[in-house]
Amino acid sequence: MRILLTLALLGGLAAVVAADVRRMPGYVDIKSLPEVEEAGSSVEVFLGKPLLKMVSMAVRQEDRDFAELLDRLHLIQARIFEDVGSDVLGPVVRSITAGLDDGWERVVRIREEDERVDLYLRPDGDDIAGLYVALQEGNGEEVVLVNIVGDIDPAELGRIGAKFNIGPLENLGLGVGLDTLDEIEHTSTDTTAAKGSR
Repeated sequence: MRILLTLALLGGLAAVVAADVRRMPGYVDIKSLPEVEEAGSSVEVFLGKPLLKMVSMAVRQEDRDFAELLDRLHLIQARIFEDVGSDVLGPVVRSITAGLDDGWERVVRIREEDERVDLYLRPDGDDIAGLYVALQEGNGEEVVLVNIVGDIDPAELGRIGAKFNIGPLENLGLGVGLDTLDEIEHTSTDTTAAKGSR
């Protein structure tokens, strides 16, 4: 009986936390995607504030910097789709992007022959309220959607991917901070113009 009560309380807490984080300006809904539910995602990650706090406490002694990074976050969510096809996922990704409010700013846009990357940040005063990444490889062979709610520097994406075993996020390879994003945006735009829009 005690176990059932504990589970019920935890379930209620998770629901409250999820409802609360959805109202934050950095939140992007990548969880409710009816167009691709039948195909399903091969990997789903949803780490809310309570779990992030637990991980922060667990790693604080050995990695204080990472613990402090987690303390600034409210949610890490990711969905990875494989072999679904661009005809299905392409419209979904475009729909999510179109639904972002005016406060979101695209800071990285990469168009290579077999890779498309869009990275958006949501400023909130002098802080960053959230980050959204859409990564598409090949003709829909792999699509990665990531939303992090909280004060996050894109340079830390690889570290989060490594710690939570989110391979595509770990290998995204931006490796840059907020202070160099303007340069990346300029370079990416020039590359796109030279190769033509895809």
